[in-house]
Amino acid sequence: MQDSAPAHRCKAVTKFLTDNNIPVLDWPGNSPDLNPIENAWNKMKNTIAKKLPTNINELKQALTKLWGDMDLSYFTNLATSMPNRIEMVISYKGNMTKY
Repeated sequence: MQDSAPAHRCKAVTKFLTDNNIPVLDWPGNSPDLNPIENAWNKMKNTIAKKLPTNINELKQALTKLWGDMDLSYFTNLATSMPNRIEMVISYKGNMTKY
């Protein structure tokens, strides 16, 4: 599965896939990413950005604390949202959704 990004269409990639009989499923470039972990990464990124760590050690400490402080119910809610995510993608005919 790959979208139409230039790196995916370059001659070397296309030749490798063909030479190795690797089938490719076309995938729209604007397809939604339904993986709920993307929401968690985004939340973490935004939270850390507000803390303005100035070095790698501060960043590591902030990430470790944030990960430990995240409520399990947040992840449960993300996981249980999957049926709604899928239903919305179907109703939007594969186009972008709020997820």
